[in-house]
Amino acid sequence: MYKKIYLLLVFSGFISLGIINAQWVIEKSPSKNNLNSVYLTDSKSGWIVGNKGTILYNKDNSWFQYSKVTDENLNSVIILDSSNGWAVGSKGTILHFDGKDWEKIASPTIKDLYSVSFSDTENGIAVGAWGAILLYKDGIWTVVDKAISYNLFSVSSKNGASVVSGDLENHNVPFMMIENNTESTLTKSFYPFAETTSIAWAGKDNIWAVGLRGTIFHFDGRKWTKFETNKTLISLKHVYFSDGNNGISVGYNGTILTYSDNNWLKQNSPVKVNLNGSAISGTTYYAVGDNGTIVSRKQSANNVLTSDMQNKTMKIEVYPNPSNELLKFSMPSENDFSKGLVTITNIYGQLVIQKRIDPGILDQICQINTSDLKNGLYSIKMITPDGQTTASGKFIVKH
Repeated sequence: MYKKIYLLLVFSGFISLGIINAQWVIEKSPSKNNLNSVYLTDSKSGWIVGNKGTILYNKDNSWFQYSKVTDENLNSVIILDSSNGWAVGSKGTILHFDGKDWEKIASPTIKDLYSVSFSDTENGIAVGAWGAILLYKDGIWTVVDKAISYNLFSVSSKNGASVVSGDLENHNVPFMMIENNTESTLTKSFYPFAETTSIAWAGKDNIWAVGLRGTIFHFDGRKWTKFETNKTLISLKHVYFSDGNNGISVGYNGTILTYSDNNWLKQNSPVKVNLNGSAISGTTYYAVGDNGTIVSRKQSANNVLTSDMQNKTMKIEVYPNPSNELLKFSMPSENDFSKGLVTITNIYGQLVIQKRIDPGILDQICQINTSDLKNGLYSIKMITPDGQTTASGKFIVKH
């Protein structure tokens, strides 16, 4: 138990939210049980766990049922390498994968475990009901004995540290940071009236958390910020980041959000069931949920921007600038856009105008009415169906 635990205060802020089409498809599932967690080992393989001991694996782009190891609900799965994986679930269930087989191992708790994460193959953490915290070190799982009464729903580890989020207890929500050191102390601070269900480490000093009523939080290394959206969101259940610029969050009623270029974009989901887990590998996105639901978005090679294109700065030419009543612009065609969105945001990141661009309009003059916009500086972006910002510009409104 060489850990130090901190709970951090959450502050307020704002983030814009657009809506964008993407080619999300429903995949054939071998199970009708609720699926709770997915982990991709690469864009073509991965594991899914769910209720009643469900374990699924991907082979040749199809999902298959793994032979049952337990009857308990499995809530979280992580694969560390080709011969090392872990899953946790109800009644303290812990499963280990050795590269060939999953097996149940002895657990030091009977409390339900909701999430598991590792900073490396030798240092892991699992959290769960009634403040359950288990640490894995030297091949052994041990209980961290702390007087915590609320449920801990999610944990994410990176570079020897872990962040934990939990439920609403006396109108308080915990965010904990666990770091390697020689102490074992606990200090607390809370942000009221918000329950978080999932937390993800996106990079150094870059953490995201989501929760009920579409709550989104961000930690920048100094403070937590509560981000408001310009749309009402249904409660979110899981968030995952493959790196600092590529994230996904899923939730109730088929809600799917993807993150890139400092924006959360709401996807057109093909399902209406609750989605409980998500993952990214490269340009492949997955979400899993109730009734055996598996949905994915796999970007085809023909539609992926090359690294040269991604690094190339393309500018949207706008005029007149400053604009009074009518803004005119033409879209660049270097990257062979097919369709997408033009978004306009103010200096606070709020989405104020959204316009769909259809095939055939590129290199033609487009117009947007700015008469209702307040005086100030605005940003205009071209966003492709897969969420990539491929061209941008700025303009001033002055009446």
